Amino acid sequence: MKAVQCSPIVLPHVTNIVQAVKLMGLLSTRLPNLVALLQPDSEDAEAILVRQGCAQSLELALLDPSAGLGVSSGVAAMAAGGDNDADPAANASDLRAETLLDVILGTINNCLAPAMGHLLLGFDTTAPPQDWHRQTLQLTDFTCMTVLLRALQATPLQRAKPVLYAKCLQLLQTVAASPLTCEPIFRLLHPQEQNGELLPGLAGVLLEPVPAESGTPDGTSPSVHAQVASLHQRGYVLRLYALALLRCQQTIMLEPILSALLDPRTAVAYSEGLGFNPPQQNGGSGYGSGFNPAVNANPYGSGSAPPALLALQHICSVSIQEPSLKDIPAELQQLQNDMTVDDVSVNKLLTQPAVMEACGVVTFDDHHQAVFDFTVLQRLLHERFEEYLNKAGGRGGPVEKMAREAVAAAFRYAQQVNAHALVAGAQRAAVQAWVNTVEIAFTKAYTLMNTKTAPGCGPELLHSTLLGVLGLVRDLAGQQSGQLAESLASCGRVLLSKLQELASSSLSLGLPGDPLSQVRLPVRCVALLHVILDCLRRSEGLKGLRYEMYVALLQYLHFCRGSKLGNCPPLVLGALLAGAGPGTSAAQLDALQQQLEDVNSRALRPMFPDLVKLMQGDVLQPPERGGTGQAVALHLLSALIAADHSSTTLADALHSASVPRGLLESVATQAPQILLQPAHKSQAALLVIEAQLSLLLSLAAAGGPAARKGSTKAVADAGTLPYLTACKALDYAPEQPSSHQRLKKGGSLRYRLVHLISPVLRLVLTLLAGAPNSSGLAEQATNFAATHLDMIARLLQEAASPATAAWAPGDEELEMAALAASLLAQLPNAARAGGALGGLRRELWRLWLVLAGHDRKEGGFVSSIVAPLHAAGSDGSGLSRIALDRRRSQLLQLRCALARCLKDAVTPAAPTAGGLRQELLVCVGHQAQTVVDEQGRPTLLLIRDTADQAIQDTSAITEDLEDLLSFLQTPDSLTPNAAVAQKLTDWGPGLAALNPTLNPGGHPPADAP
Repeated sequence: MKAVQCSPIVLPHVTNIVQAVKLMGLLSTRLPNLVALLQPDSEDAEAILVRQGCAQSLELALLDPSAGLGVSSGVAAMAAGGDNDADPAANASDLRAETLLDVILGTINNCLAPAMGHLLLGFDTTAPPQDWHRQTLQLTDFTCMTVLLRALQATPLQRAKPVLYAKCLQLLQTVAASPLTCEPIFRLLHPQEQNGELLPGLAGVLLEPVPAESGTPDGTSPSVHAQVASLHQRGYVLRLYALALLRCQQTIMLEPILSALLDPRTAVAYSEGLGFNPPQQNGGSGYGSGFNPAVNANPYGSGSAPPALLALQHICSVSIQEPSLKDIPAELQQLQNDMTVDDVSVNKLLTQPAVMEACGVVTFDDHHQAVFDFTVLQRLLHERFEEYLNKAGGRGGPVEKMAREAVAAAFRYAQQVNAHALVAGAQRAAVQAWVNTVEIAFTKAYTLMNTKTAPGCGPELLHSTLLGVLGLVRDLAGQQSGQLAESLASCGRVLLSKLQELASSSLSLGLPGDPLSQVRLPVRCVALLHVILDCLRRSEGLKGLRYEMYVALLQYLHFCRGSKLGNCPPLVLGALLAGAGPGTSAAQLDALQQQLEDVNSRALRPMFPDLVKLMQGDVLQPPERGGTGQAVALHLLSALIAADHSSTTLADALHSASVPRGLLESVATQAPQILLQPAHKSQAALLVIEAQLSLLLSLAAAGGPAARKGSTKAVADAGTLPYLTACKALDYAPEQPSSHQRLKKGGSLRYRLVHLISPVLRLVLTLLAGAPNSSGLAEQATNFAATHLDMIARLLQEAASPATAAWAPGDEELEMAALAASLLAQLPNAARAGGALGGLRRELWRLWLVLAGHDRKEGGFVSSIVAPLHAAGSDGSGLSRIALDRRRSQLLQLRCALARCLKDAVTPAAPTAGGLRQELLVCVGHQAQTVVDEQGRPTLLLIRDTADQAIQDTSAITEDLEDLLSFLQTPDSLTPNAAVAQKLTDWGPGLAALNPTLNPGGHPPADAP
């Protein structure tokens, strides 16, 4: 430690200083309490001398103290001379700085706090680490932190010594990312502090071109080290920005960073040599009053794109060819195979991972990138060279010359592999840092960006950044850069999600108050669609990227989907548009939406055959192997069929490729195996099965009403009902609902079966509805129901079961019972006593008694399914409005299906002796109870209660509609904000954009009571 305290005059040899610093780092790792021994109190002279000695050594290595912020004389001369190809650690001064920075980083990352690195940076290590967030680092103290901040603002250092500059950024990012030290660091970088311009000023690092490679790239080439360091610099700056946006809450701290990332004028100013000008801190925005990117900056013009996009282009511009052994002449390759020791040839040392690991040829650099260890490799190559010469007859002659050339070629190949690994690793890290930063900027910080940094221009910046990202994805996919393209595609998915969020918060129909009025125009949407399709076309050999683009295309289709309010009754829609401004009509909104759907259909239709070829392998692979990506591909095909609702082009292409039959085979054979596996292993595969059935359902409805019959026939001809009849998984018996152990919806077989049974029943019903007069289809459906009679009986029984302490029938049971009853209602004479399904009469009557009669009985609710409906309607508690409407709709569906099914069951098949006609319902009236008699005939009281409940259901629906219309017709002056908020919660967020009493964000004004 005394050596570190000495000045350079007393200890002139840099080598001694380096050795002393290394010894200090070694002691720090071996002695956990070293810092406590050095600094028992904050005023300890020994600790202060150690801190100042290291700071002075770092300053002399990086900066010239007499030049203020200037770099040391040697570095400045190198920068002036343009010697960018010098070895990053060519002189002793660089070695001293690099060693000291490595010791600080190593102790902070690998030692418990307080560590030696914390002491050298100026933290009060005498205080408990959990209290460090209250500390304020004093710049008046001479520490390594003060030297570090000065070095980061020295622009010549960035260009002349990129490796050291990258290490300085790495150190700052490390302490900023640590929960113990992040708050003092960001207080130090506050805009109102001395170093307040450091963070926004680092935008220059992002906009600096990456150094070009010179000559043949290899692991020792100075240009490769410069490229790697430049890429790491960008990664650390972007991580610092991401940390600041994520952890800092003050607007004054975030605005300069958002401007550095998204203000196009930042890039223009930098290109003109003006540097970065922080935004105004007097309440004005960085864009200035009335700034509009569409007017002031063309996103596609030269030098006017957002700086973040330009930074990404610089990162992705680095391209280094991956080396290949094929570039080595064949005779040298043969010689490398012949040069062996212990059956390990030179070729195996270079290409086989197991051999490389066993021989210790692979090591890891400071960034955990696997590279060749040249010290070990050189020794192993020399051994094989000598062994080969001994076998070949000794030295001299052409044999030795060829052997030397083979060894030299192997060494060059290893150098090229290292160069490629270093550059590719740094590039991946920088791209991932860029992705994280941009995602945070457009999600967590979006409101600030859209209100302060670029008022009202958030959607435009979001759209231009999305196009730029997808454009780079397209280019990288064409170059087969799969990992980079996949990372960027995931960012595009997040940006598309933000667009979806903005669309869901308003009507998104082109109204003047719509924030997406200029983004959701048909011409701009179809341009985005073309870019997504181009990326998808080029992802044929890149599975990960292909799955990401499936999600992106699916998100785009949802983004373009019409507003749900477009399906409202005319009176409701007219009332909603009353405050939307003069001249706005539902016809205009429908025309704009129809135009958007038409341009999407025209753009997609020619692509359908190629898309089927591209997606066929992903769609038809086994569900256990496909996982979530396969489920997304299946849902995407369903969405594409719906997007081209007036054509069967995609459906025809899928049928030509035998996709429906492949899906049915998968459901019939794979579902039994998947359901028998543990829940955590089969969850993704079960979602794939559900998506497969959903695609078959979409195929049965392809082409709209005009083509419904043909689409249904095509799906039925694929063998749908025979395959579903043969599916044994439908008859699996789940856990008993009366069990005392509470069932988990995520893991129990009962709730996993829902993902199979519900879509299967829905598909069968769709086929029957699409071909109502097909006797063959009805016969197959009857056979399906008879085969799975136990399943149908179980569904009916569980929906009618009483609630217990551990389980109660809910939405899942109600939905499946409604589907089962609807299926029975579609089959002729299914529930008759002599019919094939006559054994279900008892379950049907039981369900009728519980759910189709009067909802209230003796002051209590008949069923736990009905109880929440009344609880929500009476006191506002219970289910949400959406869940309430869905349950009521399913209950009505079940009641209607039961009425049709049981009417057929009790109606005489032929006129009776008493002259009863077939259309009359046979019932008994001698029992004053709501039950059925032994012959399965309902009592008159049960029929009366059923009719009474049907009247109440109709009345409730009309009352809801009347309530909404009355509210919409109430003048704004008589409508409290609380009532508006409640209606918006009940009826959906789409109303927020049209309510004149709310701000554009859907919130009440600041002065609202």
